Amino acid sequence: MQLRSYQQEAIAALWEHWRAEPNSTPLIVCPTGAGKSLICAEIVRKILAAAPKMHILILSHRKEIIRQNADEIHNLLRIPVGVYSAGLGSKIIRQVTCANIQSVFKKPFPPQGLIIIDEAHMISESSDSMYRKFLDAQPQAKVVGLTATPYRMDRGSLVGDLFTGIAYDIPLRKLIEDGFLAPLISRPTGKPIDFSRVRKSGNDYNQEALQETMLPHTREHCESIVQNAADRNKILVFCSGIKHAKECAELLPNADYITGEMDPITRDRKIRDFKAGTTRILCNVDVLTTGFNVPSVDCVVLLRATQSVGLYVQIVGRGSRLAPGKDKGCLILDFGRNIQTHGPIDLIEVRHRKHEKDPQFSIPPVKACDHCGAVVSIRTVRCPGCGEDFPPASCKLEKAPETASILSEPEPAHTVKNTEYKIHTKEGKPPMLRIRYWTGTTAYYDMYLCFEHIGYAQQKAIQIWKKLGGNSPPATSGDAYYRAMRGEIGTPEQIRVKKRGKYHDITHFINLKKQEAKSWQEQNQLYI
Repeated sequence: MQLRSYQQEAIAALWEHWRAEPNSTPLIVCPTGAGKSLICAEIVRKILAAAPKMHILILSHRKEIIRQNADEIHNLLRIPVGVYSAGLGSKIIRQVTCANIQSVFKKPFPPQGLIIIDEAHMISESSDSMYRKFLDAQPQAKVVGLTATPYRMDRGSLVGDLFTGIAYDIPLRKLIEDGFLAPLISRPTGKPIDFSRVRKSGNDYNQEALQETMLPHTREHCESIVQNAADRNKILVFCSGIKHAKECAELLPNADYITGEMDPITRDRKIRDFKAGTTRILCNVDVLTTGFNVPSVDCVVLLRATQSVGLYVQIVGRGSRLAPGKDKGCLILDFGRNIQTHGPIDLIEVRHRKHEKDPQFSIPPVKACDHCGAVVSIRTVRCPGCGEDFPPASCKLEKAPETASILSEPEPAHTVKNTEYKIHTKEGKPPMLRIRYWTGTTAYYDMYLCFEHIGYAQQKAIQIWKKLGGNSPPATSGDAYYRAMRGEIGTPEQIRVKKRGKYHDITHFINLKKQEAKSWQEQNQLYI
């Protein structure tokens, strides 16, 4: 099977990360639906090609993910794969084994050369967790994590203690724009609920208190779902508790519900009915947040609030996969003000603990389509929900949090008038190539390429260098400077820029064109 370009980049970035930091435990971050199972299988293939006798273990917490990884590895390598999972009724250990962490963490396990942790965001920050105990018993193993969210489900960044850095991170918006993931749209959901008085348990809302807050609104919310999702075929609903899920399933047409307390046979049967289309709407309580792969889901409903950014991203990700007949993308109906709490799904950033209570995102002005009700950025010209063009001033601005858009507004394009290269130095740090794009007499945007750093910063520099048309990656910032000045890389006619806090990221280079080599006088104006 042919890997997509970003999957190939992820593998290359991991190898470069290990070359630079041999004892590191990096993360590969890819959004839900980006094909982490195939990335996992390719890692196994490359490792076995270099070390044919190495033992490899792929760990996860869900039997569905274990089965999927085992199938992907078998299909790619055509080798027998061991499966060690009580939920799958198998306890077979082979050179390559896919295992359930719940089944192995207390048992003596053969020494492994490489351990891949899929859905790494499930690792608790507790030093006494199942993953920690198992990894402590495998000190000789190299470890890499795969995740769609580089932050734990119980809050906090994954980078710090167990994982040392991010080897590769592909943005959600880029995969949507490149046609690898389904577009996400949102619509107004009515009167917002006040969650300020809902008590908390640990790092999230207490489930019983959250359910009590949501139950009085059940009928109103179900009516809104029926109205807003009338054109949707497969609807996944995340509820606040068991009673809430039961009531929603009774009020919604052709609906059913599942919970974690339900016996596995009944739960699996209901999931099969949903996948087959016998059931149109499936309500669940903390069951289908990870490892649930039904690409045809074209509407995700959040009938709950959460303080966990990881849970928010995972829930929305259930609708991001592509599928036949999913031309309208996936509709997100958020009744829990989660977009207001955490921000647009493509702008999520890890919060440091001391700032967790500070608001991180300002919701951009949006408008609602008169034809289908989709909530989009004020700059949107054509509705992604129904394809209708927005006439001037046809829709009122909406600033209420309940109409916040699930995706951030598109970045404006800036015309590049001049491009300038310099080497940027900072005491105690390796030099960097600074590229400055002048977009006006005094306006400019800077980009720093860190070829002499290690890890993710270096890989990012290499990716951008190639994107700009460069040949083999420069070994030093000085080499990059002279090659840029001689016209090896192109300069864009326009750039798109995304503001992140007090900094700006250049996200798109539009219409690259080759530039003439600079004069030798300009080439010798090296440092800033």
